Amino acid sequence: MYNNDFIANMLDKIASLLEIKEENRFKIRAYRMAAACIRELTFSVAKIEEVKKLWEIPGIGKAIAEKIMEISSTGSCETLRSLVEEIPESLLDFLKIEGLGPKRVGILYRDLGIQNAQTLKEFALNGKIQELNGFGPKIVQKILDGLEHWEERKGRFPLDQVVPKVQSLLAAMRSIPGVTQAEVAGSSRRWKETVKDLDILVTGDKEHAGSVMDVFTAYPEVESVLSQGATKATVRWTMGIQVDLRFVDSDCFGAGMQYFTGSKEHNIALRTLAKDKGFKTSEYGLFKISGSKETKVAGQNEEEFYRCLGMDYIPPEMRENAGEIEAALSGKLPCLLEHSDICGDLQMHTTESDGKNSLEEMAQAAIALGYKFIAITDHSKAMHIAHGLDEARLLRWIETIHKTREKYPQFHLLAGVEVDILKDGSLDLEEKVLRECDVVVASV
Repeated sequence: MYNNDFIANMLDKIASLLEIKEENRFKIRAYRMAAACIRELTFSVAKIEEVKKLWEIPGIGKAIAEKIMEISSTGSCETLRSLVEEIPESLLDFLKIEGLGPKRVGILYRDLGIQNAQTLKEFALNGKIQELNGFGPKIVQKILDGLEHWEERKGRFPLDQVVPKVQSLLAAMRSIPGVTQAEVAGSSRRWKETVKDLDILVTGDKEHAGSVMDVFTAYPEVESVLSQGATKATVRWTMGIQVDLRFVDSDCFGAGMQYFTGSKEHNIALRTLAKDKGFKTSEYGLFKISGSKETKVAGQNEEEFYRCLGMDYIPPEMRENAGEIEAALSGKLPCLLEHSDICGDLQMHTTESDGKNSLEEMAQAAIALGYKFIAITDHSKAMHIAHGLDEARLLRWIETIHKTREKYPQFHLLAGVEVDILKDGSLDLEEKVLRECDVVVASV
């Protein structure tokens, strides 16, 4: 059975190929919206047996519902197969390269037959791309720079796609009897934009280590089990990322988290500092060296690990060997922004256009988050597929927002709109109507 992510990825692939073909933007947006909707569902789309029930899901229309049913049963659909016959799938990778949008990718394919990164680089260097209309020397250099960065990022996964899956896995690990701690380490814990793989550390009653391995390797996201032992297992998820899990002793958990969180550069610098102070660091703990004798002085938690080295605790997000060790030694680490520092949000959509929640629900959710203000900025009329607002609807909507505002006197509920900039440079709504808004977001 194909999971929601797989189905959503197929819809996104169709949207991207349509973009390269320069198809209708509203059709493209419909596929994007359906894909985003499916990713947020808490139940499996593949289990729905009647296409009519798919129509009942906000954001999914009849035509796309039929394609979802086809993908659910076969892993593909006729629309995607037809598109791939016209446009090589390899072109989708080009959309990840800075400087290359769908229109330019289409031109490169149609005019020069470029289908892979090697040919793209070759033609950029030999001047063939620069001969094309709209591809000047600056654009070509931007493509070369973007190609280099893309090569560096290849095989990495966006953090926003990884985090929700990691949280679900950790919840499953923590629910196992005998488990006392389960956390993610590595670059995802350092909140890097992309991650190559995942490191999970678990501790607790060691007699339950086998259960942990069994649950981990049988987890629904797992595509294949690469290895499994008594205290360590490695799997590959369906999204392609490799995940390593280690069951460690509780008195080593903090040291393990420090070691596997990295970064490599931070750990090398920390190891050098420790050596200068007469210590040795490892994934098992911090050890004081006295002649040939090693005495463990820290390991159960990270805070004591750093404290024993005479420094403040360094948050994972700062561990890049970019001056954080020196700052921690002198007590001058800067404070990180926290979720509690966010005061509000100035672009939010509701069910009045393409949002998934009502005005009241948005206001109540924002208040629950501790926000002081939000701006409701639903789409303007040019965004037909998103049920955008025309002048009359917007004025009525502003009035509704103002009335709702009265229910929450300690909270600032602002009335706004996301207005399209049209091809001629004008705005999608009359200025006199826009002046009634508290906030106007201009969108291309």
